[in-house]
Amino acid sequence: MVTRLLVLILLFPLTLSAQMPKRLIVNFKKDQDGKFLGRSSGRSAPDTGRMIVELKEGESVEEAKKQWADVAVVEEDRVLSHFGMTNPSVNDPRADDQWHFFDNFSGIDLNTVWTESEGEDIVVAVVDTGIRNHRDFGDRILQGADLISDTSMSNDGDGRDRDASDPGDWVAPGDPCYQGQSSNSSWHGTHVAGTILAETDNGKDVAGINTRAKLLPIRVLGKCGGYTSDIADGIRWAAGGPEGIVNGLRPNPNPAKVINLSLGGSGRCDFTMQAAIDYAVTQGAVVVVAAGNSAQDIDQNPVTPATCNNVVTVGASNKSRGLSWFSNHGSAVDIVAPGGQSPDGVVSLGNTGRTSPGSDTVTEMSGTSMASPHIAGIVSLMKSVNADIAAHQVERILRASGSQMSGMCSVQGRCGGGFVFAVSAVAEAARTIAEDPILSGSDPLNTSNPTPIITRSDEEGGGACGSVDMTGGPGNFGGGMIVGLMLIFLVGNIGKVRKLA
Repeated sequence: MVTRLLVLILLFPLTLSAQMPKRLIVNFKKDQDGKFLGRSSGRSAPDTGRMIVELKEGESVEEAKKQWADVAVVEEDRVLSHFGMTNPSVNDPRADDQWHFFDNFSGIDLNTVWTESEGEDIVVAVVDTGIRNHRDFGDRILQGADLISDTSMSNDGDGRDRDASDPGDWVAPGDPCYQGQSSNSSWHGTHVAGTILAETDNGKDVAGINTRAKLLPIRVLGKCGGYTSDIADGIRWAAGGPEGIVNGLRPNPNPAKVINLSLGGSGRCDFTMQAAIDYAVTQGAVVVVAAGNSAQDIDQNPVTPATCNNVVTVGASNKSRGLSWFSNHGSAVDIVAPGGQSPDGVVSLGNTGRTSPGSDTVTEMSGTSMASPHIAGIVSLMKSVNADIAAHQVERILRASGSQMSGMCSVQGRCGGGFVFAVSAVAEAARTIAEDPILSGSDPLNTSNPTPIITRSDEEGGGACGSVDMTGGPGNFGGGMIVGLMLIFLVGNIGKVRKLA
């Protein structure tokens, strides 16, 4: 009992919200001529319709909100982070260590799935820490973007640009989220992307789910996490928004049809995040998100973006095909996929660098961050056999094709469709007649968040579902959220992968 309490104390330390800079997202209304309205302290509304305002020292969020009149929404720009945890390294790593792919009980039985589809040239966006140009990505990396606007978080010396490479997200004394203990770089985005589309059957490292997909890396998480406004812009840019929809960047010429978000924070989905998700869905993308690692019922303790509408929310399973002890659950969860649980983590790509980048390697991690890319990869196969299938259809198919689980997931509605049955989902997608995208503000597949959508123009996106109350920083769950960057135990290269069935 004492040991268990010690573990919980280590995983759920005090939050860091007082040390992190606070910002507001101010969304402006339009007049009849299409001009944005709203003024405060002599500042007029920008052409983009949104302004980020940093709070003065000692100024509360509620006090700052009162300065703004005649605006659509004013909300805190919350800091979110990834849902990855570390595992001990595997010995003599090879593709056979990817139980989460090839085991026909605890994995997704990928060899069988490939009999339905090995994938097509589908663009998959990984909105995360950026990536390293790992040897096992081959030539499948598209031009991405770095959308981190705060240079104290970006760790690359500048703000937004078209370089999505990951410089590392280690935390050291002097960083705004330092809490007395340093942490190494996570290389989280590289690990997530490797699960989806690492080169397969090339004699290197690991296998990926979609053997032909293209990777669109979008960097939104740096030191201490990432602001909601940056993450929302990453979603919009990934979906191929027109010029001006993301301030400071030209349009993305390779719109993603699958967008993976292995990140989040505690609190209900807010206007800014929901509007970005809705925009992506109207552009034909499927947004897949991690449920979170706080071992909670997210009907009672909401997590964003997991409880946003119009997303596929993914819980994590372990090697016994039970719900991983850390995985969130609740009616917002659509499906469960392998996310690992120590000592059996998900094997994917990594980097040897403790702080700045080192060399390519293979690592093990656990978390709903690892479960989400399993579903993103499967969705990319579904899109490969039916390019026009809509997000709500994908969500419905995944729920209907899942298989029953024991334990917590045996309770009706706690884990959506249960454990993913990938081959059935891909086969059903091929038979389904594609429909137009549908935005639901009271999603019948997500009863935890019934707040109605506010319909807006395509250019502006739309949607509202409350506000986010997120606290925390690297190395802790602050307010029920894991935002930790924990020590990664690195290993050597995985050997030749399995042959395609």
